[in-house]
Amino acid sequence: MATEAPFFSIVTVTFRNLNGLRGTADSVREQECGDWEWIVVDGGSADGTPEYLAAVDDTRLRFVSEPDKGIFDGMRKGLADARGRYVVFMNAGDRFSNAQTLSHVAAAIGTANPDLVYGDSLEGDMQIQHLKPARPPAQNRYVMFTHHQAQFYCTAVAREIGFDLSYRFSGDWVLTTQVLRRPDATTLYVPEPLCLFERGGVSQQPAQRRTMHRELFRIYRDEHRHGLLRAAFYWLSKVGVNRARALLPGVYDRLRYRR
Repeated sequence: MATEAPFFSIVTVTFRNLNGLRGTADSVREQECGDWEWIVVDGGSADGTPEYLAAVDDTRLRFVSEPDKGIFDGMRKGLADARGRYVVFMNAGDRFSNAQTLSHVAAAIGTANPDLVYGDSLEGDMQIQHLKPARPPAQNRYVMFTHHQAQFYCTAVAREIGFDLSYRFSGDWVLTTQVLRRPDATTLYVPEPLCLFERGGVSQQPAQRRTMHRELFRIYRDEHRHGLLRAAFYWLSKVGVNRARALLPGVYDRLRYRR
């Protein structure tokens, strides 16, 4: 007999990050709202990840461990398997901001059906955290207005759009952009931090910057459909900010975040 679909699908993509996955698991399982399923997509780790997941005694967990084509291919697999009304992507090492996060998001949604629910973010670790307030969604034309870990997508809408795997590091921003570009797209802001984002992921590595900057210009042109001059202006501005952050991280943190 089919069981009732959960309110939330939590999708976690991981690869060779068992310690981070354990932290995410603790955050998921401490949620006061128990109306969720947890879908873990492991890229074929040999660090004990499959064994750890197999030992988790919770019927709300489903997982697969097999080679994939990267982070967004893993997210694509998780999204295809999601049964919840809303889906959130919390990768290994990421956490919900506290044990009440899902309860607060569910209460905010109520009987409404927004395409995208979002909130603020915390960045850092369990000791030092910076509050990163969400920008208005209208600023998405320039930058991802909040972390994808602080965004809950209507599952049906996200699945209809899917992930564009030609973007190696920006597939989350592209998905959000395409959700917001839908006719009569609706959003809901939850005025509190919804996630603790672990710094140092693949997208923040200096070695990947050149590819990311190419994707950035492509997004301005192809996804946001900016003219050449505006795309170039936004690109130069964003690349400059990224470089300033890399050179002066402490100054950037003081200007952009709240403690």
